[in-house]
Amino acid sequence: MNGQIDLASRVRRRFAVEGVEATPSAVVSAVRSEPAGAVLGDSAVLRLANQVHSDLVGAGPLTPYLTDPTVTDVLVNGRDVWVDRGSGLQRVSTVLGGVDEVRRLAQRLAAGCGRRLDDASPCVDASLADGTRLHAVLPPVATEGRTCRCARFASDPSRCTS
Repeated sequence: MNGQIDLASRVRRRFAVEGVEATPSAVVSAVRSEPAGAVLGDSAVLRLANQVHSDLVGAGPLTPYLTDPTVTDVLVNGRDVWVDRGSGLQRVSTVLGGVDEVRRLAQRLAAGCGRRLDDASPCVDASLADGTRLHAVLPPVATEGRTCRCARFASDPSRCTS
């Protein structure tokens, strides 16, 4: 497993350095071209490529929650992740990495909305392409670290709680 984490990091770094667009097929090719990727089976390569692609252009480790139709809210407070499936917030064991990774995740989501999130503009309130509402705040406005909330409209309005 550690080898796949290192492989994913090398592939992500390669896209960042080369400035190549991270299309799904380009990510699969990059994973396969790595020496460690040559020994992986097809399903492992695709799983790793999907993870790397999501980390580069998507919601990274939040993707499973943002694509789950039962989840209405995803909150990131520092490095803790909470989700609401209609019965209140529950903490989930999702690894986001360090504070820099959380910041990059929030910036990537903001960029997906066509917005900027940085020291000069430390908060954003915008909509992602799928209609998910993004609220993200960085220090110094967020005094306890980075915070991010992705709120989705429930597909079944009867599940909404106020």
